Amino acid sequence: MAQTILPFYKEFADIFEKHEIINWRAKDFWEKLGLQQSYDAENRRRMLYKGLRLLVKANYLRVDPAKSTKHCLSYVETEDLIHLKESMRISILTQAFEQKKADLLKQQREKRSSEFFLGDLMIEHPHLRKYLTPITEDLDRDIKIIDSNLQLMKMILKQHDVVEDVEDLEDEEDLE
Repeated sequence: MAQTILPFYKEFADIFEKHEIINWRAKDFWEKLGLQQSYDAENRRRMLYKGLRLLVKANYLRVDPAKSTKHCLSYVETEDLIHLKESMRISILTQAFEQKKADLLKQQREKRSSEFFLGDLMIEHPHLRKYLTPITEDLDRDIKIIDSNLQLMKMILKQHDVVEDVEDLEDEEDLE
């Protein structure tokens, strides 16, 4: 069986991400999609209505009979859409955190490597200790800030019940 493609998929996803859909009419979606100045407005209007029908059929939107009229339907988001929006937020959050985590871990490794290098240098040349100690203290402070940022990301992911990502963060820190 052929899959039906949702018209304006990306635009609908952006709308759902940014707005709560309560008693929206087709014209509200039309305005948010920015289709007013379109050269083929009639075709796009049909595609919008097709998209709304598909979203109702897929149980992401429902028609509110109390607010709807014979010629103008009022749409409300369903629990399925609320769950989809939450999973989209979590996905965006975890993607951003994964990239940032990789950057922070790289910085942490570099700073620890520099700290060990300076420590070895101070052991070999004790007379350099007074010059290198402030630098190692700065590196140590930077490492603590990075650790704090990693802990903050863990806490945020834990609040959103993204347990496996929290475990991934802990595993990678243990490798250090």
